Amino acid sequence: MQITNARKGSQEYLIDWCDYVINDLVKEKTSLFKAYNYFNGVRDHYQYEHLEKNEGVGNPTSVSFTPLTRKHIEALVGEYLTTKPKPKVACKDEQTLTNIFRDK
Repeated sequence: MQITNARKGSQEYLIDWCDYVINDLVKEKTSLFKAYNYFNGVRDHYQYEHLEKNEGVGNPTSVSFTPLTRKHIEALVGEYLTTKPKPKVACKDEQTLTNIFRDK
């Protein structure tokens, strides 16, 4: 991306710099895509490349992909949903504090 030769401080110059900085900061989140694919059982096309090179397996699509993480994540989510929340209340006024201590 190129910055225009507009005068510094002009609106075009600032917009171009903002676009440049945003494009520089935004990165592809490959680890997030891999985690999503592992959870849903979608095979990564680079995942079995080592089998083609090292083991001589010509068609790695015949190797089945078993998503092991999905069972564990669903178990953790189920455990989290069955756990009753413990609400924490923060207060500072005297009347509320005395009511809380009286109820205890």
